Amino acid sequence: MTERVQGEVAALRVENLLCRQYLAKSAAAFSPTNFNRFRDMLHGAWWLIALEAYDDAKRLLDALCEVDDDFYWMFEWLASTFATRAWLYSQQGNTEASQADAEAVCRWLARDPNAKPLRVAEYHKALERCDIWYTPAENDSSVKSSASMLCTALTLLVLYQQMAQARAEPEEAQGYAERITVALALLKQKLTSTSR
Repeated sequence: MTERVQGEVAALRVENLLCRQYLAKSAAAFSPTNFNRFRDMLHGAWWLIALEAYDDAKRLLDALCEVDDDFYWMFEWLASTFATRAWLYSQQGNTEASQADAEAVCRWLARDPNAKPLRVAEYHKALERCDIWYTPAENDSSVKSSASMLCTALTLLVLYQQMAQARAEPEEAQGYAERITVALALLKQKLTSTSR
């Protein structure tokens, strides 16, 4: 998995230098069993999506979703990775692949031995938390710091959106989708800004 992730990063076609540098540094330190390194690569996939480098993002997500260990323990991060790819597939109109990845999200979350059912209040709290992150991210002069906040919000939003869709709650899923659009626009603005 590590070699494939590093290979996909080496083959990136995205032109944004900051994105290329971030992903090259993250790939050099990548380990599929290290929480922070896995998070950095998933955040890099969101950078690619924000920059509309969808093919690069898809290949990176494919590599991150390639887990050959039945006992893999980073359930939530892998679920978030599948949720991100499911979202990307849905944006590209690939309903079948999106549905398959949404089902993988549920499978990975169900594997957590300490899993607890989420209550409606937790979904609303997640939305409020993401809304709170937008203002500091927008005002932060550090591109990497603000990008990290936005990618964390995106990772959380897309996971909850996929769960809402799995529960057939279209209005709730739409609320997440709207926030994903806002976060992606802010992230793109940060990554393409010449003044930062």
